[in-house]
Amino acid sequence: MSIKVFLEEKKGENSNGKNENLNEIYYEYDLPQNKISKVCEMLNCSIVNNIGKGGFSVVKLIHSNNIPYALKIISIYNKKFKNNIKNIELIKNEIKINKSLNHPNIVQFYNSYELNEFYLLQLEYMKLGDLKTIQKKYKKLSETLCGFIITNIIDALAYLHSNNILHRDIKSDNIMINEKLEIKLGDFSLSKKIDLNNKYKTSRSGTFPFLAPECVKKKQEISSKTIFKTDIFSLGIVMYNLLHNSHPFGYKNNMTITEYSKKIHEINPIFDMNLTSTCVNFLKGLLSKKIKKRFFIYDCIKHPWYIKLKEITKNIYEKNKDDFEKCLDEMQNFEVKDFMFENISTNTSEIYDDEKFIGKKEKRC
Repeated sequence: MSIKVFLEEKKGENSNGKNENLNEIYYEYDLPQNKISKVCEMLNCSIVNNIGKGGFSVVKLIHSNNIPYALKIISIYNKKFKNNIKNIELIKNEIKINKSLNHPNIVQFYNSYELNEFYLLQLEYMKLGDLKTIQKKYKKLSETLCGFIITNIIDALAYLHSNNILHRDIKSDNIMINEKLEIKLGDFSLSKKIDLNNKYKTSRSGTFPFLAPECVKKKQEISSKTIFKTDIFSLGIVMYNLLHNSHPFGYKNNMTITEYSKKIHEINPIFDMNLTSTCVNFLKGLLSKKIKKRFFIYDCIKHPWYIKLKEITKNIYEKNKDDFEKCLDEMQNFEVKDFMFENISTNTSEIYDDEKFIGKKEKRC
């Protein structure tokens, strides 16, 4: 199935894949009809249709001055919190973090508005949606196509971590793609600014099939530097899923967090024999259950797999960027040959300043 056909079908599917008109579905946290005209007036826009929903929000496609945007609508009346003041604090934190970000691999934030019990976030419209668009077409991604996605998200995480921001919800649904095939990380509703002078306790904030082992357990004290590795583990689960079309620790739908906790500590990932040894080495660095042995973000960008795949996919993208279907197909069909670590001498300091990365001076085990 081509992505263009998939996008047409997607217009009539809800989040469970059922064929329904998104505009006819009632969302618990949606704007009431009498507020729609007020929003259009405030933003000088027209609302086109619903394009998705989160746990406590609805996302609509809007047009303003003939430019498409995504409008995230968040209700302060969140069943998860008995105290709505707590919910408002979380929303304001999301807005504050969004305002501070400016990176080509992060979904662009434009503005925020308040309307009675709703907060409205005007965001960049990512036409191709999230990673499910690509996964539905290819099922298991090739190492090259996976590398195109993962190296871009590593760049986003390098930016976040160098600014002491922990994302806390890295998952396929939050990795977005636009019509230029730009890969971007979005949704900062759970993100946290880390004070490097403090210690933190791990929490189950996030989506539990993507949580690191130390987050699945009861709260554990962790250093402000090491806590960034929780994002790295989540990225490893995303990468493994792209390459294998399965979860590395045997997660199944409807599994409880208690069942998942047992699985993640009992099961070790099995890697596809067709992957290069360098890729497997990289993936093991992301998915190490022992947090002291898990990669920091600067380990990722210095790793030969990142460097090589960045080079390969950049060349393919530059040749085919005007035709996203052709570009994706070429990446999917490009076979990466195994390569030895010492054969790569690219100087990553030209791209990144190592001194900015969290945990540089921490003793490695």
